[in-house]
Amino acid sequence: FLLTGSIEGGTPAKMRKLLRHEAGHSFDHGYKIARDLRWRNIFGRAPTIYRPEVYMPDSTSLNHVMHLPDHYAQSHPDEDFAETFAVAITPGLDWNSRYAGRRGALGKIHYVQSLIRRHGSQRPREREIVRTYDARRMRMTLARYYDLRLAREARWQRMQSRLIEA
Repeated sequence: FLLTGSIEGGTPAKMRKLLRHEAGHSFDHGYKIARDLRWRNIFGRAPTIYRPEVYMPDSTSLNHVMHLPDHYAQSHPDEDFAETFAVAITPGLDWNSRYAGRRGALGKIHYVQSLIRRHGSQRPREREIVRTYDARRMRMTLARYYDLRLAREARWQRMQSRLIEA
C-alpha cells in the first residue's frame, strides 16, 4: 500500500479472485499435480524459462478460462492451471453455462474438479518450501517494479478507453 497507494487487486472482489488463483498454485505444488502426465497433456509442458509477463494472448481461444484480466491463463501452463482452479472454486459461478461451447476450457475445469475431489481431503505431499525463484537474482527494487507496473496499467487503461470511444 505504501508504494502504490493501493492494495493488490484494488477491491475486495478482485483480491478474492487473486487469492483463488494463488490457491490454485498452492494446490498444484502441495499435491505435485503438474508432475502427472495427464496434467501435462491437458495444460501443456512448461517452457524452461518462466516468463509469464511475455506472451501474446489469443482472445478467441476456446481452450482457456477467463478469470484474471488479460487472458492470463494463456501466459504459462502453471497459470492456466491456477486460473482454471480459481474458476472451479468460485462460489456461485455456473461454469457449465459460462463455458458451454468451449470444450477445451470446460474439459480443464472438469479435470480440476476431479483433482479437488481426489486430493481435497488428503494432506499435501509437499511439506517443505520449494524456492521457485531466488530473490538474490532480482535486479530491480520493489519500488521500481511498482513504478513500471503502474505506468503499464495506466497505458493499458488509456488504450482500453480509446478502444471504447472508437
